[in-house]
Amino acid sequence: MYPVTLFEQYFNISCFSAAAALLLVVLLPDADAECTLAGQCRNEYDSTTRRFYRYHWDLTELPPVYDIPAEADGIFLHHNNIRSIPGGALRHWPMLTRLDLGNNQIASVDKEMFVGIEKLENLNLGFNRISSVGSEAFAAMTSLIKLNLEHNPITRIHSQMFVGLTSLQRLNINNDEISVVEQGAFDSFHSIRRILMHNNRLTTLNPNLFINLPRPLELSLTYFMGEDTNQWDCSSLCWLKHEDEHSTVTWWWDGETYPTCTDEEDWTSLDCGEKGGSEKIFSNHCACHTIWQKDENQKVFAW
Repeated sequence: MYPVTLFEQYFNISCFSAAAALLLVVLLPDADAECTLAGQCRNEYDSTTRRFYRYHWDLTELPPVYDIPAEADGIFLHHNNIRSIPGGALRHWPMLTRLDLGNNQIASVDKEMFVGIEKLENLNLGFNRISSVGSEAFAAMTSLIKLNLEHNPITRIHSQMFVGLTSLQRLNINNDEISVVEQGAFDSFHSIRRILMHNNRLTTLNPNLFINLPRPLELSLTYFMGEDTNQWDCSSLCWLKHEDEHSTVTWWWDGETYPTCTDEEDWTSLDCGEKGGSEKIFSNHCACHTIWQKDENQKVFAW
């Protein structure tokens, strides 16, 4: 065995130091990611609740796998700048029941994003830039109870968007840009209780969208924001009053309730603070909020 020269000793020490330095760099958080709102940031893992928090941190992608324990029950990454979720990237956390990706920059959603998190119950994708939701995007998420897609530039709810969501109880698609809801879009909703879809660009809804959904069912079609949101064609909403004997329809004008339902099938005399006319039920800030009940004694949701 040859004696170790001073050069070799120096070389070995230098290599070790370089490796240690490299390891240190890898384990440290991204130098470009930092708290963007003093006093509002959070960056920690709570071992008691098994929840990981990193929000207001200017992230542009998911944190490294080794930052979040595999047994995490919840991951909260809202208020960042995450632009996309690579297919299969979430499979490292198969115990997840809650995922909050709200207030990011995500532009599209497809079924590859959610591979491996079939136990998820609550998914927040609100306040992103989602304009594209692929067919069967949520198909594997049969345990999902709450889905939030509000404040996204979604223009169409296509028939394959919500396939597989048999456990879903609450869908929030408020404040999007929806002008079309295709027939069959809600057919997978065997457990639904609330569909919130106010402040969109709807003018008509096919009653067959809701005919097979469970009761009680709350449907919010509120129209508050402006003239380009939910301006209803009068003839398309007659079924709201006559859908079944226990249906309840309430119309609001600037937050006050008015007695508006008439016995006239064409609803041309509908009073919504002022006459709605034959073409549009609403003018200015009228709104519709409907709760269907199975029977008169069954408790309904208050919203």
